[in-house]
Amino acid sequence: MTAETLVGLDADVPLGGSGIEAGQTSPQEYDDMLHLTGARIYEGNSGGPVLDTSGQVIGIVTLASPSEPDAYAIPISRVIAELRQWVAQG
Repeated sequence: MTAETLVGLDADVPLGGSGIEAGQTSPQEYDDMLHLTGARIYEGNSGGPVLDTSGQVIGIVTLASPSEPDAYAIPISRVIAELRQWVAQG
């Protein structure tokens, strides 16, 4: 477990020039992300939950800077909305 501080909501994260390379199937920018800072989040921690002080999941770790203590998470509300959309599509 890593202690992080939520420093921003609705962060737009451009991937080009950020030290994180966009692949052929990844977007050039992630929109509406939770911006976290604190202890370093290392490669391999993507997909882990972001918990608030009461233990509720508020996001899923998605990106972490290789050189700074900054990380970004997809808000759980967006994850749930996208899962519901996929289910509805069959």
